[in-house]
Amino acid sequence: MQKSKEKLILAVDGGGSKTTIVGIELTHAQTQWPTAVADCKFRCTLDAPSAAGESVWQVGHRNVVRAVEHICQSANANISQIRLLYLALSGAGRATDQARVVDSIRAHPSMSAISEVVAAGDIDPIIHFQPDPESHQSTIAVIVGTGSIVATSTRDGHVVRAGGWGPILGDEASGWSLARRALQQLCATLDSDIDMESADPMSRACCKFISSRFAESVSREDRMILSSEIIRLANDRHAAARMAPSILDLAYAENDPETHAFVSDQLTRLVRQIRLVMLRSRLDETPWILVLSGGLISNHLGLQQHLLDLCHVCNVTPLGVVVASPTVAALQMAVRHFRRVN
Repeated sequence: MQKSKEKLILAVDGGGSKTTIVGIELTHAQTQWPTAVADCKFRCTLDAPSAAGESVWQVGHRNVVRAVEHICQSANANISQIRLLYLALSGAGRATDQARVVDSIRAHPSMSAISEVVAAGDIDPIIHFQPDPESHQSTIAVIVGTGSIVATSTRDGHVVRAGGWGPILGDEASGWSLARRALQQLCATLDSDIDMESADPMSRACCKFISSRFAESVSREDRMILSSEIIRLANDRHAAARMAPSILDLAYAENDPETHAFVSDQLTRLVRQIRLVMLRSRLDETPWILVLSGGLISNHLGLQQHLLDLCHVCNVTPLGVVVASPTVAALQMAVRHFRRVN
């Protein structure tokens, strides 16, 4: 049977439970350069929780398949009309992991007709993000979401990174690090038997995030419920990280000095990592662009400005700053790959 005419290039940014996919038509891949989500004709996000007994890998795989099928339906296309599926996935930084991802996708009955499947780690597209397709400007990527990491790629393709040591050892200035501090503060408040009306702003913000019913006062009966919720969040950093915008509002909108000092300390650690990457890759000798990505820093101007102010103080001076959507960065990599092989 003759193969259907290919018409789509798709890119996926995927984690354990959340998967975002964007795409453009093949006819536009040679002339268009995506720099924003609005440039992507097709897009969807799936945020599906895991079922009982499912691993992060199984959830991610299921979401990728569902997202691809959804895009094909939106584009009035079938799977065989996908020219390239580019997957940028959390935890797929090693070649063995990438091969496993590709084999897994191709083994799925509905995905086997895709012409080409490419897998990469989620940081690769951010490192190579460019506002202009003709630009070959050096970049340092700073990803601040639930976790955090700083990285760049040298001209010989070697990746230089700092941070990214995970929720116990690192993740400076991340959503989880902010939430963890707020949870610790709330624990100290409860241990001190301080009434919530007299508690510090971070404890109150944390309490309110857990439930508005605890915002003003916590009865003896409520303490058991609140304690259980604290422990639950401490064991689910993705859920806890959703508290981070409230903590940042305390620091920047409400000007709470203790919260601001903590955020400043976390960002200073992040700037040191940027400086380490800059020096190790010798970008102190050439102009470079700072690429910011990740849900927390991409959506909070106060955090962005605070980071840039601290960069200036520490003599870390990028030529410019851009904010990159992880999914659009993945689509750029897909388009770049398509142009290179065609």
